[in-house]
Amino acid sequence: MGPTLTWGDIFVRLALTLVAGVLIGLDRNQHAHPAGLRTTVLIALAAAVAMIQANWLTTHTVDLHNQTLRADIMRLPLGSLDGVGFIGAGVILRLWMEA
Repeated sequence: MGPTLTWGDIFVRLALTLVAGVLIGLDRNQHAHPAGLRTTVLIALAAAVAMIQANWLTTHTVDLHNQTLRADIMRLPLGSLDGVGFIGAGVILRLWMEA
């Protein structure tokens, strides 16, 4: 895979993420953990999409005059990962309080 992503690269990354999320989720379901198959697959895909965004934004936002990267552009994928983390933390605290 080169510095720029093709649609094939994106498809491969998402497919491998889906396979890994399903395998981990099935294991969690088998051991009766609260976060099972659906949760694990959704979190894995959200993280993969955020990193694909970061990769795309990094390669497409270089200033050709200064050869510098604009760091503010990285706020989008990092913000979405923060949101996923806060939702996950809320679910964990809710389950912990119910137990």
